[in-house]
Amino acid sequence: MISPHYGYLGRGAESFTREITKVLKKRGHTVDIYGMGSNVSNPVEAIRIDQGIGKIWSDICTKTQIDGFFKKFIGIEPNLSHLSYFLTMSSIFKDNTYDFLWNNGEMFGALFCFKIRKRYNIPFIVTFHGNESMMMLTEAKLKPDIFAVLTPQYKNFLGRKIEGNIKCIPNGIDLTLFKPNKKKLNKYGLDKLERPLYLSTSALTEGKRVELAVKAIARLKKGSFVFTQTGPEQKRILVLAKKLLKNRFKWLGSIPFKELPALYNTCDVYINTSRSEGHSLALMEAMACNLPIVTHNDENRKWSIGEAGYLVDVTNIKVLAKALLRASKKDWKNIPRKQAEKFSWDKTVDVYLDEMERVNQSKKALPSELSEN
Repeated sequence: MISPHYGYLGRGAESFTREITKVLKKRGHTVDIYGMGSNVSNPVEAIRIDQGIGKIWSDICTKTQIDGFFKKFIGIEPNLSHLSYFLTMSSIFKDNTYDFLWNNGEMFGALFCFKIRKRYNIPFIVTFHGNESMMMLTEAKLKPDIFAVLTPQYKNFLGRKIEGNIKCIPNGIDLTLFKPNKKKLNKYGLDKLERPLYLSTSALTEGKRVELAVKAIARLKKGSFVFTQTGPEQKRILVLAKKLLKNRFKWLGSIPFKELPALYNTCDVYINTSRSEGHSLALMEAMACNLPIVTHNDENRKWSIGEAGYLVDVTNIKVLAKALLRASKKDWKNIPRKQAEKFSWDKTVDVYLDEMERVNQSKKALPSELSEN
């Protein structure tokens, strides 16, 4: 598993790595994770984005939107952390015993796997965790043996531009961990807040637009906003929340992963106001705990949440506020949970293993001199 920020960040790609690895090991497979954080089987010394020059550069890219511009329109990533990671990987990786390499490290990761495939004839998988962009196309052009995107919309986007083994394989959810129960998270004083509780676990970055949630909830006569995570927009959002919501909000910062199920079960409605989403793990987690969703109306989220919430134009604060109020008052029965049950890590792993077996069978069917990629 190529997962640069594994062990010190807990975003979508890192959560994906953790859950996929957990299921694969349970089924008897051996998985090595190459990451920069702690508790990884193969630690890589490189520039992290949570400290020093890595953090400074990451903040600059986020604030100036350089990173998004390059990924979306040019097809490369100005990522100092990933570059340093894969320079290290290129010098330390001398193991030709793996059956597959699995990249969760964006473009530099795909290039690394491409290089290793040529050297050792090891097939590689790319799971693309981002949105429609030129970088998605750049990685697909490297012809991974399996190129997985998270939604049908992304598969259609690539299918119009390139041929290859492009598969729609959505994220899964641990349905045994994330489920409706009576266990509440009151250690942060959430039981003292006025209900209903509207929850966001989005990073506090410009693209997640958490300030829209603050403004919408401020229009409601009752209810409180609970939000987690950190990011470059943190100070601005906290100032806005204090101004508009007074004592009707609670910011929890980064909380332990093990507390998330209880947090979802403590709140009443999950709100997501981001500019774009693929197949969001947070939306899946919330629905698995039977929380209704209020989010932006686009094809990816429509496919993900189905009838388990309301999709609206979240930039229209009045419309967003009405949707939040409706969601808090409706009896959703078991609809969100049923939607989440369409997706599980076991189902996701089944698809990947079937694809890996197909790749292996294809290699065996070719003469050895033709099987090299």
